[in-house]
Amino acid sequence: MSGRFDGDPCAFFVIAIDGKPSLEAIYVPPELRNQRLGSSLLVAMAAMMHTEQISQIQIRATPESVRFFERFGAEVVPGGSPAPHEWTLMELDSGNLKRPENWFEGNVARSEESIN
Repeated sequence: MSGRFDGDPCAFFVIAIDGKPSLEAIYVPPELRNQRLGSSLLVAMAAMMHTEQISQIQIRATPESVRFFERFGAEVVPGGSPAPHEWTLMELDSGNLKRPENWFEGNVARSEESIN
């Protein structure tokens, strides 16, 4: 989904349980390459899918955020990619949830080096 958060363009998704939106909504700001946020998002999705026994998440992504969700294993639903300015429907099956290669370690290494 797309919208505005404090006046800034944003992308976000809501995890739905039994067809009803849950209280879990994760805000993803325009700078979708933020590694710390990406890792937190992955952990939140994995935990939610496990604890609620969710086998699939549907995501309505902005054109700018499609690649971001693809890195986690989401796929565009056939026919789910409309006009360039509209949302793209994507699905993420629990078996396809993955942690992108080299995701987050760089920040951890830099943080540890600065402490020592």
